[in-house]
Amino acid sequence: MKPTRKHEKTPFIKDWMPWHGDAFYGSFTVKSMTLEEEAVYLRLLWAAWRDRQCSLPSDEAALRKLSGGYTGDLSRVLSCWGLREGRLYNERLLLEWEKANDIHREHSRKAKAAAESRWQSDRHAPSNAPSNAPSMPQAMPEECPEQCLSYAQSQSQSQLHKQKQKRKSAAPLPAHTVCDGDWLKELQGNPAYQHIDFASELGKMDAWLSIPKNAKRKKTKSFVLSWLNRIEKPLEPQKKRDIIYT
Repeated sequence: MKPTRKHEKTPFIKDWMPWHGDAFYGSFTVKSMTLEEEAVYLRLLWAAWRDRQCSLPSDEAALRKLSGGYTGDLSRVLSCWGLREGRLYNERLLLEWEKANDIHREHSRKAKAAAESRWQSDRHAPSNAPSNAPSMPQAMPEECPEQCLSYAQSQSQSQLHKQKQKRKSAAPLPAHTVCDGDWLKELQGNPAYQHIDFASELGKMDAWLSIPKNAKRKKTKSFVLSWLNRIEKPLEPQKKRDIIYT
């Protein structure tokens, strides 16, 4: 029996193990098992795979518990296991377990080397921030890059714009912008708007302003003028001319 290596941690593979169906079902021992014994064998293989040493206890009561409470004869199943230092080992399972751990260690080594390489690159990269600064402010760069300045300026301008819009929405409208009845009567007398039905258009304005998405809009003088200026004057019908045939 090949001696197993002891690991401080459980193998990284916990939720799967390699499966060679031809080798398993082609085994003479497995072919001679009943379906119940075969299920017990699979349970014990899985329990050993999750063990820190890929082994099983040799105690019969513990084995029956791991098998799901099997009460039959275990001799045929246990013939696939070898005893060493009070533990049971399956030679093929141990081989696959060691192979999986070798792959895991190699991947860990490469990942550690890559991280070390990145750390060394960052360490030797030019920087104007002292690496041994006793506090965070002292570790900050002395000069802010252009990208940092542009980003800060854009953020500042965005915040100022939001604050300005908030003040505008909260502040009352100036008196000269309020659309009152006298101003509307004066507007109706303007020759440029003689073709407009003011009652109909003012109703349309109120309906448009009542929509929730337009709640921030107000019926100011500029709003009314902008609305009315979009209304085109209808074309006057042309007079028919008498055609004289000669």
